[in-house]
Amino acid sequence: MPLTDTVHVGQRVLTSGYSLHYPRGLAVGQVVRAVPDASRLMLEVEVAPAVQLSRLRHAFVIPGARRQGLP
Repeated sequence: MPLTDTVHVGQRVLTSGYSLHYPRGLAVGQVVRAVPDASRLMLEVEVAPAVQLSRLRHAFVIPGARRQGLP
């Protein structure tokens, strides 16, 4: 996300309502890390999920850059 956006550790992440499948305001997770990327133009934000991922039936994932050390 752009570095100009304000993100705080502990902030809740909710669905936006822009999807036809997921209504606005559903809990996605909580920000556990927010740091500038190498370019210092974007923020890398890590979110702890609000639910056990093994219990999900559906998910909408937005692909992005992979961090080193992750599959």
